[in-house]
Formats: sequence, structure tokens, C-alpha cells
Amino acid sequence: MKKKIVRIICAVTAAAALCVCGYCVWYIVQYYKGVSAIDQMRKLAYTDGGENQAGDNFGAQDGAQMDSEDSENGSDTENPIDFDSLTQINTDIYAWLEIPGTSVSYALVQNEEDNTYYLTHNEQGDYFSGGSIFSENYNSTDLTDRITVLYGHNMKNGSMFAQLNDFGDAEFFESHRYLYIYTPQSIMTYEIFAAYPHSREHLLLNYDFDDEQQYNDFFDEVYSSRDMRAHFIDGYRPDYAADKIVTLSTCLQGNNRQRFLVQAVLISTVQTRS
Repeated sequence: MKKKIVRIICAVTAAAALCVCGYCVWYIVQYYKGVSAIDQMRKLAYTDGGENQAGDNFGAQDGAQMDSEDSENGSDTENPIDFDSLTQINTDIYAWLEIPGTSVSYALVQNEEDNTYYLTHNEQGDYFSGGSIFSENYNSTDLTDRITVLYGHNMKNGSMFAQLNDFGDAEFFESHRYLYIYTPQSIMTYEIFAAYPHSREHLLLNYDFDDEQQYNDFFDEVYSSRDMRAHFIDGYRPDYAADKIVTLSTCLQGNNRQRFLVQAVLISTVQTRS
């Protein structure tokens, strides 16, 4: 009887070990397939074959002044992102985000029905533990909301939104002032004005940013931060009536109970050839 029990225990243990090994192999395979897919998407996205970042080609000097008025000039400008190819792979892709001088260069996606979908799926729609850079359906995909929130994981390999935490360094914050969002019709230049640790509260559910009082209350709280990792552009405060802001959100390095936010204001929009 004892021998039978021992055999059963050994069989169960072996089966469990086999399942664990199988899961580990699957996890590693999906992870590296996901990392490879990121490179594939970048090569597909950039019309120059992915050799240069689009923002570097466009030039950050276009955002030299803090001015939220859109520019309707530049209709002859070529869009450096091949959206026709991208949307053939996934129709959830609606824009492309890039922060020159960093590794942040990804498609922006949104699933209309499931806000958690892109936590665990890549830009191609395949399962990937690293997820994607995404917005929730509380925001419109035309980036016209007063505050649009973009989410991304803080990956240990430095991918996705991990590098946002570098903005907690004053020198890095000062030397990386601009980000670009490309849509099928335009190039949108944003100036980064704030970077800071924040609670893990859901911004779009805890604040009604269409309410002027709540909008101002939020930024009152933000600008009162005394955290050494909080940095702000001198002389600027978001304007409820005029500004369009994107908020990039990821886990705070060393404390996943908090978030690190990078915020930027739209300062110019250049229409591109269709």
C-alpha cells in the first residue's frame, strides 16, 4: 500500500514538474516572439525602413516655444509612418508614439470593448506578456480630449514604458523635451512639461477632466509635489480652455504600487499628405 502511495506521489510530482517546465518554455517562447514582433513593427512602420526615428528626421526645433495653437501648414509634408501597412495587421492601431533619444517608439492601440486586452497582447494582437502602448475607451482615438492617458508596462529589459522612469532625473528631463504622435493625417508635436511619481489611482475614473474645477484641482495637487523625482517646466501650467495633454503612465521603478507619469502638451500639428 505504501509503495502504491509513493508511486502516485511520484507520478503527480512528475506531472506537475512537466507542466511547470512546459509553461516556462511557452512563456520564454512567447516573450521572445513578442520582442521580435516589436522590431518587425518598427521596420514596417517607418517609410525609411526603420533605420531612423521619425522624430529625429522631423526635428524637435518645431516645438521650440510653448504654444498650444495648432499649425495647419505643411500639407506637403510626408508622413514618415506607413499606416496602411500597420492597419492591415491590426485595425486597433490608430497612431504612433515616439520620444526621440529614448527607446520609446511604438504603435498606439485601443480595443473598443476590452480595456485590459493590450495589457497582455502586442501590437499585432498576439499574446505577449509585455503588452502594448495603449489607451482606454474612455479616451477618443483622435487625441482631442483635454487629457489622453497612454499606458505601458515598465519592462525589466528597458522596453515599453520602462524609460519613463528616467525622467525622474533632472538632467534627463531637461534634455528630452519633446515627443511626437503620428496619425494617418498629421504629425503632432508635444512639449514635455512634467514628470513625477503618482498614486496608482485611475486618473480618468477619479477625475472628470471636462470639469474645470476638477481639472485645476488635479494640477494643484501635481504641482504641490515635493518628491525629488518630480520635475516641471518653469513658468508653465496647463490651461483648461486651450491645452490638449497626453499623460504617459507606467509603474514606478521599485514600487509597483505607484505610477510614474510623464505629461506633455500639444504645441503644433502639421497636416501630412494622405
